[in-house]
Amino acid sequence: MSSDLSFCGCVSCVKGVADGKANQLSSRTKRCGCALCITGTNSSVSDSKSTVLESCDSVSSWELACQAENYVALNTNRIKFCKCTKCSTISKPSGSRVVGTFQDCSSISKSLTSGSGISEQALFWIDAHRRVVDSGVPNFRSCRIPIRSGLVIAQWRLWQKRIGSPDKDLADLLEFGWPLGYCSSQFPVSSNKNHSGAVTFDTATDDYLKSEIEVGAIQGPFSVNPLVSELVFSPINSIPKRGVSTRRFVSDLSFPKGRSVNDGIDIDIYLGVSGKVTYPSVDDFVRLVQQKGHGSLLFKRDLSCAYRQFFLDPADVKFQGFHWRDQIYFDCALVMGCKSAAMMCQRTTTAISFFLRSQNVSICSYLDDFAGVSCSQTAGADFDLLGSVFSDLGLNESVRKAHAPSTSMEFLGIQFNTVFSS
Repeated sequence: MSSDLSFCGCVSCVKGVADGKANQLSSRTKRCGCALCITGTNSSVSDSKSTVLESCDSVSSWELACQAENYVALNTNRIKFCKCTKCSTISKPSGSRVVGTFQDCSSISKSLTSGSGISEQALFWIDAHRRVVDSGVPNFRSCRIPIRSGLVIAQWRLWQKRIGSPDKDLADLLEFGWPLGYCSSQFPVSSNKNHSGAVTFDTATDDYLKSEIEVGAIQGPFSVNPLVSELVFSPINSIPKRGVSTRRFVSDLSFPKGRSVNDGIDIDIYLGVSGKVTYPSVDDFVRLVQQKGHGSLLFKRDLSCAYRQFFLDPADVKFQGFHWRDQIYFDCALVMGCKSAAMMCQRTTTAISFFLRSQNVSICSYLDDFAGVSCSQTAGADFDLLGSVFSDLGLNESVRKAHAPSTSMEFLGIQFNTVFSS
């Protein structure tokens, strides 16, 4: 590449020179030093003011400051060299989605995105995906890029250290994301068609996507796949929720049968060890009630949309793509319809039950549903402690489902009564 080329405004070839030292074409960026395109040899730049990097990919995308009309910073991992005629005619490397030669770098954005551009949250996930994929091992074992969630990880680690939780990897998996557990050598088959529950109740689907995008659980819309990996598309669906007017959204990762994402997940083995978890039964809760005796008080609290509070390893978001209104999305959180999601949720809530039992609270959890039994003297405090633990750990509770201490309560479809005698 010529040393007298003019500076381009795109992120892929120039991330800016030292502030105030760039010519007018690099005014959209702040700092640079990429050895692929400038090393301070241009007469308008002082070499001492430019830190030379090995390549443009050496700088994390969300640290960039390009203002070039919705340019997608994270696609720097594909656009190794700029195609802008103002600075280069080097052909693109294989795998880049940018084709042709553009008059200026802002033109690239039109080939990659739709609407007003990609959000900063989406850029984080796209770049984290690239970095973890490049590492070849799960995020919690390599890059250790913290996932953006509402969980208070410091509190999880404090509880784990104080109580000695037997699930040693849990805090790391919550902080850095759960690997999906896909282990088949055969890549899943995609489906671009959604199920009738999503299509028929399209307004509800629109509202759901909007709310999930706002909290960072779903990324999109995109006009093309923004990931470095092939994106697997599965149908989405919605079903009625009991007792409320809202609908429950499901990603059908079991479609198509035989070549689906779920077909490649072995729930008996997870990360090379046994993936089996124990789910409490009605009999387990009966034993707790029997231990506390006649007239004991029962209470219950539920997590709100529990799966959606826990996130995937960035490398595995490629397995949770879907189409909606001719646009592309991918889901970053655990989804209803994923074979391994229940295991991940149960491991998390089992740890919470373990924490509470260390405080002498008789409790068990089935996925997002926590049920406890206490004597009349401590029931109120135990019920409040469960709520405080949720809050301290950054978990969202479904307040409408909370059941304050009483002698009668339903759990796992069974009505319990501690004073009734036949």
